[in-house]
Amino acid sequence: MTDEFLMEEVPALLRKLNEDREPLWGSMNALQMVDHVYNAFVLSQNKTHWAVRAPEDKLEAAKHFLHSEKPLPRNVPLPEGFVKAPVEPSANLKEASERLLNEIPSFLKAIDQPNYVAYHPDFGKMNAKDILILMRKHTRHHFAQFGLIER
Repeated sequence: MTDEFLMEEVPALLRKLNEDREPLWGSMNALQMVDHVYNAFVLSQNKTHWAVRAPEDKLEAAKHFLHSEKPLPRNVPLPEGFVKAPVEPSANLKEASERLLNEIPSFLKAIDQPNYVAYHPDFGKMNAKDILILMRKHTRHHFAQFGLIER
C-alpha cells in the first residue's frame, strides 16, 4: 500500500520544521511533536487491545467524526496507549524526523495485511481504512499545530 500524503507530503513538510518553531497551541515542542507522531505510527501496528474509554453508544458517532473532514480538536487528552508505551526521546529533530519517515512504510505494510485490526481508546475496533484515516488526521493535526499546514 502507498499513501501520497504520508509518503510525499509528510517528508516535504518535515523539512520546513525546525527546533525553534513554536506551536500554535499545546505544550509540545517540535521535537516532542515528531516523536509523538512517530509513537502513534508504532502503536498503530501494535496488536495490544487498548481499553476503549469511549462508551459503546458513542463509538458510532466517533467513527462518523473520524471519517468526516473535521480536524481533531486541540488539546485532546492522550489515549492510554501513549501513557503506557512512551517512545524513547530522539536526540534531535533530524533524528526524530528520520525515525518517523522510516516508520511510515512499516505502518503501510502492516495495514496492508489481510484482516488488519487495531484498537483505539476513542474509536474502538478499527480496520485498515479507519486507522489510515486516523493516522492522516492525527499527523495533519500536529503539523497544523506547528503551522506547517492549515487546519
